[in-house]
Amino acid sequence: MGRRWACALIWCAGLAWAWGTPLHEAVEAGSAASVQELLSATPALLDRPDARGRSPLTVAIEEGQRDIAVLLLEAGARVEGTGSWTPLHAAALAGDAAITELLLKKRANPNRREGQNGGTPLHVASFGGHLEVVRLLLRAGAKPNVRDREGFTPLFQAHDQGHPAVEKLLRAAGARR
Repeated sequence: MGRRWACALIWCAGLAWAWGTPLHEAVEAGSAASVQELLSATPALLDRPDARGRSPLTVAIEEGQRDIAVLLLEAGARVEGTGSWTPLHAAALAGDAAITELLLKKRANPNRREGQNGGTPLHVASFGGHLEVVRLLLRAGAKPNVRDREGFTPLFQAHDQGHPAVEKLLRAAGARR
């Protein structure tokens, strides 16, 4: 019996791995075939969080595994993920416009706040200077004047990090610092 199947059996027996499920491992390894096998054998792993609260979909986006992210979404993964750091936050951080657009089409909430400092995906994309992602989030109804727990707006983030094109776009959407 291979290591992956042994891990799957142990997980199914109810023993959690500190780093995540076998599905998280397959996602991180970029193995679409293993992801499909694990989902076929144990569909309950689809939205099971790892020790940090991340869903397999969030991990796929963080790891730049776009094809696997699409596969997980097609399998029915929850677009809001399993923790406060959502797949949409991860896509905004990565500047991945294609995944951002796909998540928004599947009704991901562009105004969901993450748990650490209350930032939205728009805060994250603005901080990173990801112009196309900012544009997509605004079109989907992201609120340009929302403040995180430190009192910062997406416009402040863009200005502070030196992203004038993002600043201009946010101002056009009615953003204030």
